[in-house]
Amino acid sequence: MGVIQGAVVDILKAAAEPLRPREVRVLVEELLNRPVSQDTVSSFLSVAARQPHLPIERTGPSLYIARKCD
Repeated sequence: MGVIQGAVVDILKAAAEPLRPREVRVLVEELLNRPVSQDTVSSFLSVAARQPHLPIERTGPSLYIARKCD
């Protein structure tokens, strides 16, 4: 997994509530201390939420959070 994708997962795992892609991007930029493409973040969230082996869940329109582990 790439640096940006890893940062997205870390941010969602730490989130107390679902986040919108633009909120995730801002937090990723702060974490990595560099600009990040909104398209990269949005695309990763969209694809990852459809993959059962990835830890991201879509909870509503444009809302994402880390899946809870059993």
